[in-house]
Amino acid sequence: MNKVLKQLACMTLVGGVAWSVAAEAQAASPTIKGATTKTVVLGGSFNAKTAVTAKDSKGKSLTSKIKITGKANFNKKGVYYYTYKVTSAKKETKTVKRKVIVAAKSHVLKQETRQFDFKGGYGRHATKNKGTKLSFYEKSTGGWYKTSAGYWVKDGIVGDYVYVGKTKKNYAKSTSKTSTKIMKHGIYKVLTTASNGMVKTPEGWLLKPEYVDLYATAGEEQQQQDILKIVNNERAKTGAQPLILDDTLSKTAIIRSSDMIKYKYFSHTSPNTGAFYTLVQQMDYAYWGLGENIAAGAGSGAAYMNMWMNSTGHRNNILNPNYNRIGIGVVKNTAGGFYSSVATQVFATQR
Repeated sequence: MNKVLKQLACMTLVGGVAWSVAAEAQAASPTIKGATTKTVVLGGSFNAKTAVTAKDSKGKSLTSKIKITGKANFNKKGVYYYTYKVTSAKKETKTVKRKVIVAAKSHVLKQETRQFDFKGGYGRHATKNKGTKLSFYEKSTGGWYKTSAGYWVKDGIVGDYVYVGKTKKNYAKSTSKTSTKIMKHGIYKVLTTASNGMVKTPEGWLLKPEYVDLYATAGEEQQQQDILKIVNNERAKTGAQPLILDDTLSKTAIIRSSDMIKYKYFSHTSPNTGAFYTLVQQMDYAYWGLGENIAAGAGSGAAYMNMWMNSTGHRNNILNPNYNRIGIGVVKNTAGGFYSSVATQVFATQR
């Protein structure tokens, strides 16, 4: 801290003679306020400047002159420090150290979720039930979180099936770099996983394939909910039981819509995976009967339903009293050159 000499008038009598004495005094340093301990939940954000002010010894604002050093990783639980320093026009300085705590995030699972040794879904462990409360200690890209137990999870990722949306090399072993054959489009059951991002299927090993579960959130949620509501309203008019939204069927419906957009076709038969029911069968879904409605180019769930309800075949699928489950997938086309969106309904009589 810099010292500033000030002359103070001080008189003392020595032997009846007045002497003038120069006294030394230290001026007050600047002040910094607001740099108190801050707690931020994992994955949150924090502006180090907010509500922090500084003034010099005469009360003049120095807030704009505050220099801040330090950095916190808001994607990892821990204690971090910021340093605030300000210097006045008279070279008086003030330094304050601030503690920033990144706290664990409490999360209740919305779906059954598998635990993995590595983010991305590799190194399989037992699943946690829907409704389980977890503490997340680290956040990574793609919505993956590390729990207090040291496992990586993504809510709703069970990782039992992978989707090959384009031909991929198929390896004989998890460490092999030599391709033995090419995997066809389709859904494959996961037998085991390796730490290097390889997944073993009945057809061989794949390098970092997409999990089918990832498609659960790839559709237009509001339009899908609107379609479900209108479907069941229409069924109620005929006395048919409401259809239950099925997670597996919805994933296959979203994959079907995505496939049509990507490969620019509009058909119940995919040039890649064949008939629409192939994907459902590959998911080991037990059913007595299946049906599918597809449509393209509408701008809302209500518009899609209007198209289907004004077509006899599509209407019959929607009102069929034998069906008890439905999957819905509305996917927007962000690449252009085709319909603006594609919608798929998959109906089933579940066994």
